[in-house]
Amino acid sequence: MQNNSFEQKLSDAMRCQDSPTQQLNQQLFAKLQGTPSSVQKSTYSIWWLPAVASTLFSLISMMWALLFLPTTFGRFSIFLLGSHSITFSWLLTLIGVKKFNLKTATALSICKNS
Repeated sequence: MQNNSFEQKLSDAMRCQDSPTQQLNQQLFAKLQGTPSSVQKSTYSIWWLPAVASTLFSLISMMWALLFLPTTFGRFSIFLLGSHSITFSWLLTLIGVKKFNLKTATALSICKNS
């Protein structure tokens, strides 16, 4: 019995009697959608970053293999894997740019106060 009255009081307290007008809702929505004039947004696209990181990693791996692996087969296999990795990472990046709108999907927006 005590639990039921508590739930009733809670639901009564949560119930809202008045709602804001449509004009107030539209004004608040316009303020939320608009940006203040003192805030400037600059966007930077980082579509190239995964391909560059893969290229650097592959180049470092190939240099390591060239310097530290004693066998020619080991050097050749690492060089082959690295060159394939570089080629396919750039190929996938270019496909993403052309087909899947990668430049806008990976854009960073930074707000600057003036």
